[in-house]
Amino acid sequence: MRPLQVRQGAIAGFVLSFVLSAVAAGQSADPLPTFLTILGVTLTVTVLGTAGALAINRRSRPPDAG
Repeated sequence: MRPLQVRQGAIAGFVLSFVLSAVAAGQSADPLPTFLTILGVTLTVTVLGTAGALAINRRSRPPDAG
C-alpha cells in the first residue's frame, strides 16, 4: 500500500482555499469580509483534514522493533 501523500494534499488544500475564497469574493457585493470568512472556513477544514490524515498515517505504521 502506498503511503499517504499528506504534504501534497495539505499544499493542495491551502491553494484551493485561497482560490475558492478569491472566486467567491469576486462575485460578492462585499468582497473583503466574504474572502476572510470563506478563507477561515476552508483553512480550518484543510487543517483538520491534514491532522486526520497524519493521525491515520501515524497509527498505520508498524511498531519499531527495538
